Amino acid sequence: MADVRLDVTLSDGAKLSVWRCGSANGPRVVLSHGNGFSMNAFRQLVHAVADWADVFAIDLRNHGDSAIGELALHTQARLRLDMIELLSVLDNDYGEQPTYGFFHSISGLHALYAELSHPGRFRRLVLLEPPVSPPAGHPLYDQQIAAQDALVAGTLKRQDQFASVQALVDRLHGRPQFRYLTEQALEDYCRGILKPDGQRWVLRCPKEYEAQCYAQNLDDGFFARLREISIPVLLVAS
Repeated sequence: MADVRLDVTLSDGAKLSVWRCGSANGPRVVLSHGNGFSMNAFRQLVHAVADWADVFAIDLRNHGDSAIGELALHTQARLRLDMIELLSVLDNDYGEQPTYGFFHSISGLHALYAELSHPGRFRRLVLLEPPVSPPAGHPLYDQQIAAQDALVAGTLKRQDQFASVQALVDRLHGRPQFRYLTEQALEDYCRGILKPDGQRWVLRCPKEYEAQCYAQNLDDGFFARLREISIPVLLVAS
């Protein structure tokens, strides 16, 4: 099956970009990315899964190839609902099938919420470092809040425009958090989070949106409900 880019309109009018590829006869696998990323940044992973699966790779709202909307609507509650609605669209348009999920970071939280809202929605989940926040009073709460505040502050200070994609590649090359990426993977990441804007390249997800998402990652009773999830979930952490 040739790669197809789908535009999915949600109940509030937001448009999500979904990259479908692979084999229509294979198992359905839904993938999505973390805060500030895009699925184009995971091209090698998407292509590897597409060798055996029917892949739907989702760009979260205000990320990647999805449309930029109002900052006020860029909330954790709305992002959770986006996941639930998107999964329903896939069932309605392509038929209900057992669905497997691979989700990075914040999208892993949205997948867990979707599973709690509709138990059995996923057959299995693989979650890469889902940032589940502990409740106040938990031994790790203060550490989580400190890390979260640092992420917000760092994001708002981030350089958000570059002369070229290569300029960002050069800036990140050799940094500890990118040391395991191949040259192609690093270029895919940089090209995935940038878009052309006249003579410059800017972040696809504006840093104010990314920072707001970090700031709102607080427990609302979700932590205590994790034990209700009965499907197999593989957690991957570095």
